[in-house]
Amino acid sequence: MATSRQPAVRGRAAQDALRSLDAFEAGATARARANIPAASLAVVDETPARGWIPLEHDRHVPSSIIAALGPRANAYFRTLLVRQLEAPLLRSTWSATRRLLGISPAALVRALPLGWPIIYRDFGTITVLPQRRTTSRVRFGHVHPSVFAEPAYPESFAGFFGGFFEACKVEGVVDVSLRPDDDEMLFTLQW
Repeated sequence: MATSRQPAVRGRAAQDALRSLDAFEAGATARARANIPAASLAVVDETPARGWIPLEHDRHVPSSIIAALGPRANAYFRTLLVRQLEAPLLRSTWSATRRLLGISPAALVRALPLGWPIIYRDFGTITVLPQRRTTSRVRFGHVHPSVFAEPAYPESFAGFFGGFFEACKVEGVVDVSLRPDDDEMLFTLQW
């Protein structure tokens, strides 16, 4: 990657991920927060909503959520994406997508290059590959090595992309192909 900045996540996104847990499963917030080192939790809690949380601290957020929820984590990330689409950070992108492209998983995938950098900085590049009627593919290329080093990221990304189905009220699945030797991840959404 040709940047000297380290990957980071928007403060509000990480904070909302932790704050929304109890609405999904009672007691999950306390369990997740207990799995985050104190120094990293302080950075997450104290970063301004529009500020950036360095990956070295944020990486504990998805991993702690997965540890707290176990196999239900994917369902949580799906519902979290729907909440985030209506939250201040992504609301205008979601509104424009609905107005210009309609409501479909394909429309959300087409809008992904606009929404991704609002939440993730220097994680890698998003490319939407040619789509078919009920299949979309997303290449996440030039993935920073630190992203690959945290297995919770691909799992949480798959959940977020699955949230496109929730937002559009359709059934669908997300397949993830990790290609660390090529510095990329490939996500295939089918509905």
